[in-house]
Amino acid sequence: MLLQKIKDKKGFTETEKNMAEYILSHGEDIVHMTIREFSDDSFSSPTAAMRFFKKLGCEGFKDFKVKYIKELQASPHDDLLDVNRPFYIGYSTSKIAKTILSLNNQALSEIYDNLDIHAMEKAAKLVTNANTVFLYGHGDSSIRARTFINKLFKINKLCILATDSNEEAGISNNATHKDVAVFISYRGGSSRFFECAKILRERKCPMIVLSSDFKTELTENCDVWLKIEDKEKSADNIATFYSQACFDYLLNVMYSLVYASSYTKSHNHKLQIDQYTAKR
Repeated sequence: MLLQKIKDKKGFTETEKNMAEYILSHGEDIVHMTIREFSDDSFSSPTAAMRFFKKLGCEGFKDFKVKYIKELQASPHDDLLDVNRPFYIGYSTSKIAKTILSLNNQALSEIYDNLDIHAMEKAAKLVTNANTVFLYGHGDSSIRARTFINKLFKINKLCILATDSNEEAGISNNATHKDVAVFISYRGGSSRFFECAKILRERKCPMIVLSSDFKTELTENCDVWLKIEDKEKSADNIATFYSQACFDYLLNVMYSLVYASSYTKSHNHKLQIDQYTAKR
């Protein structure tokens, strides 16, 4: 395949490797270039570029562009992206935009394929029946928690972000068996979360954990564990694109199931809340 040859760079000269890197970093932008623009931007020459395209099995630049765009369209997810560093120096705007789209598609496809339907249904039922939903999340995960809370309050579900004031242990002591606690933590929690889990267990409050696929004290003591793939390496990643896309998906499915469990009541309450908001 054309793309694979470019990625492998086998038998390429240094100039050809530079052209290959330029193609990989500019995606579909290549299709709109002339041979002169391509050679200037990739620090080569039109003659060297023509030799390179023929080496790839193409008759020339025009033939290369036709074959190249066909392969790009046939591989919309860019194979399996590195979730830690999905783009590099020199990527064009359109290439980065497509890469982030592909990364989100990859994350959603993987979380859907590995979704434990029974666990999700159990989690949604716990939230539906709870008097109060206690949310736990730090950093990016706290943003996911806030978004989840914003949805739930519109369908008359009382929520508390326990980690909002760094008093999660004390707040956890107010939970009862009629409530539910939801932990959002990629690495499966900190010692502070473990302390909260111990308190919640003593209070007989059910616990739901959203975390990556390895066991911790938190996941081993919860009632429902909704797992995502362990792919992010904090020491080398650009951002938590993958985990946050997965968390958003799981929470959105959970919210939708809670909403659907009493659809008409939920819808009417949300309409009422939306009307109040619109008046402000």
